[in-house]
Amino acid sequence: MVQAPPQAPPPQVEVVPAQPGPGYVWVGGHWAWRRGGYVWVPGYWAVPAQPGYVWAPGHWAARPGGYVWVEGHWRVR
Repeated sequence: MVQAPPQAPPPQVEVVPAQPGPGYVWVGGHWAWRRGGYVWVPGYWAVPAQPGYVWAPGHWAARPGGYVWVEGHWRVR
């Protein structure tokens, strides 16, 4: 459990390259807190873990006593 860092800068505008093939999903970039500062993690094309899955972006979630980072992950639609 950690305290959330300061609010991240606004998302960067990404130029999404052409879809590499059918079934690929764009996973947008995000700001990650690393060594006392934010770094931009660029987006990328990915194939869902299973048919019918969608990407759930990472986020800070409030928990008793602070915040915890919830990594982005595939989830059922």
